[in-house]
Amino acid sequence: MDFISPVFLFLFLPLFIFIYSLSRKRFKFFIGIAGSLLFYAWGNSQHVLLIIGIVLFTYGAAWLLDKWRATQYSLYILWAGIILTIGLLIGFKLQQGVEYPLGLSYIAFQVISYLVDAYKAPENHEKDILKFSFYLLLFPKILVGPIVPYRQVKAQIEDLRSVPQDMADGLRRFLKGFIKKVLIADTLATVVTPIFNLSSPTITPGFAWLIIISYSLQLYYDFSGYRLHRLFPNLKNDQIALRIIFDAILLFVFFVALASSASATYRPGIYGGF
Repeated sequence: MDFISPVFLFLFLPLFIFIYSLSRKRFKFFIGIAGSLLFYAWGNSQHVLLIIGIVLFTYGAAWLLDKWRATQYSLYILWAGIILTIGLLIGFKLQQGVEYPLGLSYIAFQVISYLVDAYKAPENHEKDILKFSFYLLLFPKILVGPIVPYRQVKAQIEDLRSVPQDMADGLRRFLKGFIKKVLIADTLATVVTPIFNLSSPTITPGFAWLIIISYSLQLYYDFSGYRLHRLFPNLKNDQIALRIIFDAILLFVFFVALASSASATYRPGIYGGF
């Protein structure tokens, strides 16, 4: 299910928010897990059991880490979990004719991050399987990240509740990201994509710069729009300022990289170099 699809925007998201906001605290975990699995299964139902298996494997590995803490076995368990997780990624990458599960890379690195944190400190190990599943499967990040350490969101998960002001802020953030992605990035794509589809484009320098700028802005607003869907708790004014500065630097890097690559023939393969 895509974040900008009509099914998500006008059916899944409103129903999920309505049911989730009316649920009691403990039941919110069930709603979050069920909703996330439904979100993932929409078009990827063949991999749902794999995702559930990863959740159970990670929970079990963290349980063993906690049980054998302060012994050499805990380090063995950590490395076994990391190797098996990476091996799963490599296995799907190398298999021919097998569809790669959506979001598997992000989930795998989220698993590794959690196991490392659980190994370092006992407070990073979540003993409640519902809370852990809620953290790992949360649908806003299951497909495209970001990778969020459990220690950063543990307090929020422990005190899970629906605050109208927070929900309103989240909706505004989502709408800002939606506008950046759909109205700006996708509109710019209609300018850039036809040029990419030409077998050997012959264009004037001025038009080439127009395409470079359009493509740079498309990438920037595409990534920036998706980042607005993410959760950045407790941002202060100085942190927001730093994020704005980072955005400006990122845009400048796009301009420089694309301009330097366009001196000969402008090709869409530049994107793969980032």
